[in-house]
Amino acid sequence: MIDRISSRLRAAPETSRRQAGGEPLPKGRQLDADARQTLARGGAFIADHPLAALSVAVAVGMTLGWWVKRK
Repeated sequence: MIDRISSRLRAAPETSRRQAGGEPLPKGRQLDADARQTLARGGAFIADHPLAALSVAVAVGMTLGWWVKRK
């Protein structure tokens, strides 16, 4: 299986909240860094627990399908 998220995260620039000079990152960059860390945790969870991730995806899909059908 190809893990595209991890390879992109490794190739990404520094994801810390501070630049090399010690200055805080701009708000947009800080949000980007937080999103990258969240994606990394999510990808690790899916890799560690594929059955649970698949079950959640099926349940969400069925719920959305049922909800859309009712409207």
